[in-house]
Amino acid sequence: MEAIQSNGARPGLKAMHERVVKQNAEACFAFASEFAIPRTSKDVVGIQGRDAQTEMQAYALQAQELGNLIEKASQGVRPRGEATLTPKCIDPFFGQCPNE
Repeated sequence: MEAIQSNGARPGLKAMHERVVKQNAEACFAFASEFAIPRTSKDVVGIQGRDAQTEMQAYALQAQELGNLIEKASQGVRPRGEATLTPKCIDPFFGQCPNE
């Protein structure tokens, strides 16, 4: 969590967490209110199917948002011990490139 905090991504992560919690709570209440009305077994299965589909769509959007947040946080991060990322030509047979 320290790496995320040092890159300034923590506020974005916190905002995303709050949105996800709110969306999940609203979805649960919507499902419960629709499910509370007495229905036939066919209606119950339809309600559950729609709820599962809605959940999967929400998970996909949340995963995409989290991926974007991780990408944003990782921009400019360098591997430990390296000042810059420079490509190096290495010949698999002789070790170094012939033109060096």
